[in-house]
Amino acid sequence: MSDPTTPPFSVDITPWNIQSLNRMITVFNEQYADASNRVSAWSKFFLNTPFRFESAFPVTEKEVQVRLSTLDCITYVYNVIALSGANNFEDFVERLFAIRYFDEGQGPASTTVSHGNFFDFACESLLFNCIDKGILTDVTNHIVEQEKLEPVYMELSPVQRPKAHDPEQSLVSPKYKGRAINTQIIPSEEIRPTNMPVLPGDLIVFTKGATDKHGNKNPTFVCHCAFADIIQGQQLGFIHSTKSYYLSERYPGPLAVIKTLPGHPDKKLPGVAYGCEYLGDDKIVKMDGVNYHGYHQDHKRTLASYAAENFYGIKVLRMTQEV
Repeated sequence: MSDPTTPPFSVDITPWNIQSLNRMITVFNEQYADASNRVSAWSKFFLNTPFRFESAFPVTEKEVQVRLSTLDCITYVYNVIALSGANNFEDFVERLFAIRYFDEGQGPASTTVSHGNFFDFACESLLFNCIDKGILTDVTNHIVEQEKLEPVYMELSPVQRPKAHDPEQSLVSPKYKGRAINTQIIPSEEIRPTNMPVLPGDLIVFTKGATDKHGNKNPTFVCHCAFADIIQGQQLGFIHSTKSYYLSERYPGPLAVIKTLPGHPDKKLPGVAYGCEYLGDDKIVKMDGVNYHGYHQDHKRTLASYAAENFYGIKVLRMTQEV
């Protein structure tokens, strides 16, 4: 990074430690000269890491919180991107700060929603900040023909977090005042299971667009994120961090390294996992006001199928070779 000073940080990285992560950074950097291949390797490194919304944790002041013991769908992405460009652990922390905080170097890190410099909107971090800094490149218009792309314009405004994500239901605001999403997406119906120039390690940003089917304004552009990967039959699949549960015919009982849904020992909570086939609405488990959807662990799902069932479209971002 351009600023060699590592900001103050605290770590919650069990089952790893700084030394083991330094070793893995060295190994992946030596094995994978291509940035997309490094991203792909790191995306798999975190398979079975438990899911927890970061906003459920207390806010931190004057230090970057490096948390790898649990990941949500966005923190999974941030950490993989930062690790993929790092030369050592301290460099990883610097990159995480550059990705996640507004005005890099303009003061200590703060996640306080009222006055902090933390990006609460993933679209600001990924589509504005990371692209402006050359960390990511938007390759959406290289994936399908121009005439198949759909424009999306969306003004950003303060949003109250849902209680399932944040016990305090904090009101969060965009940091880029007056800057709106004005972009193009690939509609879900244009995504094919095979023969698309999406690379393993490409970042897939899922969106429901500016409005819902009733014309109501959606609160945010980025609804979910995943990393592309190749699954059976050279089909385009994905890896993401999810709170959903998985069932397996090959491994019907609980596995020691994977949490299970309380009271349901057959329902595994892998956290970071491949996208898999949906079990159906009748298999939803509601617990403490939260719906847990079920997926078939033995049947990986295509990106095309997942997007068509859940989202209006996607953007595709690619790690820049030299940052």
